[in-house]
Amino acid sequence: MSVVLLNNEQIPVSSDMTIKQLLLAQGMNPFVFMIRVNGQIVNRDQYDTFIIPDGAIVKAYPFVGGG
Repeated sequence: MSVVLLNNEQIPVSSDMTIKQLLLAQGMNPFVFMIRVNGQIVNRDQYDTFIIPDGAIVKAYPFVGGG
């Protein structure tokens, strides 16, 4: 078990948790957020496979549509 910081809140996660699993566990829809891990943007097509490093700082930014 490790801990990550998601939007300034400490969240315990398993050592092999993906971005998608983290968002779903927090009740967040992965399809409406842009994610940065330790300052780097994670492509949406990697949410299923990107393993969150121990102690990572994860920021979730909601997409805003319009036009």
